[in-house]
Amino acid sequence: MPPNDWFWPSDDLVQLGELREMVVQLPFDPIFIAYAGLMTMAVVPIYFGSKLSVEESESDAYWFPVIGSCVLFGFYLLFNYFSKEYINYLLTAYFGAFGAFSVAKMLVGMASMALPKKWYMFDYYHVVVERKKDGKLVMVNGSLIGILLDTKLTWLHGAMGVVSLALTAYYVYTKNWIASNIFGEAFSISAISLIQLDTFVTGMILLAGLFVYDIFWVFGTDVMVSVAKSFDVPVKVLFPRDIISSPNSGFSMLGLGDIVIPGVFIALCLKFDHHLIASKRIAKNRSPYFTTALVFYILGLLTTMAVMHIYKAAQPALLYLSPAGILSVLLTAIVRGELKEIFAFTTEPAAVEEEVYDEEESDDDGTSKIASKGGRSSPAKRRAKKD
Repeated sequence: MPPNDWFWPSDDLVQLGELREMVVQLPFDPIFIAYAGLMTMAVVPIYFGSKLSVEESESDAYWFPVIGSCVLFGFYLLFNYFSKEYINYLLTAYFGAFGAFSVAKMLVGMASMALPKKWYMFDYYHVVVERKKDGKLVMVNGSLIGILLDTKLTWLHGAMGVVSLALTAYYVYTKNWIASNIFGEAFSISAISLIQLDTFVTGMILLAGLFVYDIFWVFGTDVMVSVAKSFDVPVKVLFPRDIISSPNSGFSMLGLGDIVIPGVFIALCLKFDHHLIASKRIAKNRSPYFTTALVFYILGLLTTMAVMHIYKAAQPALLYLSPAGILSVLLTAIVRGELKEIFAFTTEPAAVEEEVYDEEESDDDGTSKIASKGGRSSPAKRRAKKD
């Protein structure tokens, strides 16, 4: 058997030991580095993920905590009565496939923001597909091939797709925590950009329901903590508790739900800011509701970490984040005198159209025409105009 210093000179080992002693004697607990890492990984996807739409109604908000509870308890039973190894194999395959697309989308978005368009955009050709029927050419609208041909792809999609596939293979093979976090960030950005709350009432109902949900499943039972620890898939972001001297000694974690759920509410605040900008009630570069909600989210997360650090026990983050989100909007609306507008605001297309007005203009020949701006008026409005 070779001596202990066969692969590393003993003098260097002594120096490394001294360096380790110096590093360990930090003026603060290394866990605070983990808290800072989790905080950063929570705020980044919320900040960059506020876009686009899958509508959610008020009734959906009521059902969300119920469905979430059923799914959570279902996973708890699966992990208790079936092999965790095989369940995690199945989930890894699912999240790996889904994650490859999410990471590619995230990387393309980041690269397109950083690079000038002329570096990655090419001439774009619109192809019209037609079908010959009974000797006549008939336009084919909405066909699958038409949709595919209308997709804009650049070399960025190819390059980032390769990077994403390589990262997916690396994650599946190693289950490295950094790769897992990249997937978690991509999932969070995708979810926040796709999920759209229709009103602040819906958002507040959602946060209030999940406030109760989080308290019950964390304090009332061991289900949530047990499932979170059993999942070996990127449904949480991780950071070593002591990354300096013992990076593999254990991890602090934050569930993606504690990022995505407040994130879609904060995204709604940004949409309301854009509504105020469009109505010229605030300057173009201002976003009071979004900024306040993001600051309150950070304060709520800091409170969660402080309580967790003091009591050395897992905390339901939404216990602090849900009230923080609701209060941020209500306080800002009260200070700005916009409480009524907050509860009247909706992201539904019919409600966010520009103000519609009709003008009757007389042509030289005496005929009349109707000019419309911003979309169609409602039937009731049109009848009122006619009267």
